[in-house]
Amino acid sequence: MEHWTLRKRVIFGFASLIFISILCGIFSVSRIAKLKGDVSLIADNWTPAVDALNDVNDQVNALRRSNIRMLLLATMNDAEGLKACLAENDEHRVAVDKLLKDYKKQVDVAMGEDKLYSEVLATNKVYFDEVETIATLLRNNQLKEALAEWKESLTPKGNTFVKALKAEVDFNRGNLRKTADRSLGDATVGMTWIWIGEGISIVLGVVVGAFIIGGVNRSLGRISQTLGDNADRVAASSEQVSSSSQSLAEGANEQAASIEETSASIEEISSMTQRNAESAEHAKEISAKTRAAAEQGEARTREMREATLAIQTASREMGGAIAGIKKSSDDVSKILKTIDEIAFPTNLRALNAAVEAARAGEAGAGFAVVAEEVRSLAQR
Repeated sequence: MEHWTLRKRVIFGFASLIFISILCGIFSVSRIAKLKGDVSLIADNWTPAVDALNDVNDQVNALRRSNIRMLLLATMNDAEGLKACLAENDEHRVAVDKLLKDYKKQVDVAMGEDKLYSEVLATNKVYFDEVETIATLLRNNQLKEALAEWKESLTPKGNTFVKALKAEVDFNRGNLRKTADRSLGDATVGMTWIWIGEGISIVLGVVVGAFIIGGVNRSLGRISQTLGDNADRVAASSEQVSSSSQSLAEGANEQAASIEETSASIEEISSMTQRNAESAEHAKEISAKTRAAAEQGEARTREMREATLAIQTASREMGGAIAGIKKSSDDVSKILKTIDEIAFPTNLRALNAAVEAARAGEAGAGFAVVAEEVRSLAQR
């Protein structure tokens, strides 16, 4: 490399910078593509699945509350209210069936979700059959049998159905969390390597610039030395001409023939001086071309730096998008905390109602069953 020409130095420097930039660009595009796939999976698969299952869970909770009102109305011999509550039960069951049927399109068979979905359908059918059995008993005014069926069958079957539904929800939430964590990791790694690539590009640009400038300085030094040598030779020739003229003046009368030789020597010196002038002009043209090449190299370096800044700006925008995803996850956590805060006082009120029903004896048997179911629902 020490003896490379200026052209080779410039080509090598810019080829190295372009190669590093291409590598950084390919790596950045691959990371962004992977991140885009994860974000698409979150937006189009896991998040809609969790929302759909939450809708199912809401309908199931509404159905269980309606079941509690159904027993209360039957205990109070409110025929009209019981009829309306039975109709409401049927609406909730139809809504749950429709939501589960629509959710089938979102089941991820490749990840084994079909087994969880089958379990939800099976336990849902058993639970709904039991709800229909109790509704039939209440329509036939068989309150005692309905209460016994509730305690022995409906509550365990309802718990089994809710457990299967919870397993389905946990599966989708777990995959949502895993995908979000993987996206965050990919973004962090991508940004780290982009910064590393940018640092390497800057260092390489400085090294290549110093390499090119050093070569230019050495070339200009050699040109200056050549011009100095030519000037020394011209000065020496001038001294020789002066000495010859002096000798010619002193021996003009005796050495007439030497005049012609001196004239020839003067013509030869003149020719040499002209060649030196042409060499100096040629050196000037080489210097102008060298300066133009250096200015062109500086312009290309500036363009490379602007491209690098554009990549850095895109990376910062990607980081902002990831921060937005994290904020949405924090909002979901706050909602879950609010649900827990509602369930706790509900559990306490259900426990107090059970104690009061126990004090009432047989007259409070129906309310004791209802209070126990409310407490069980609040704990879940």
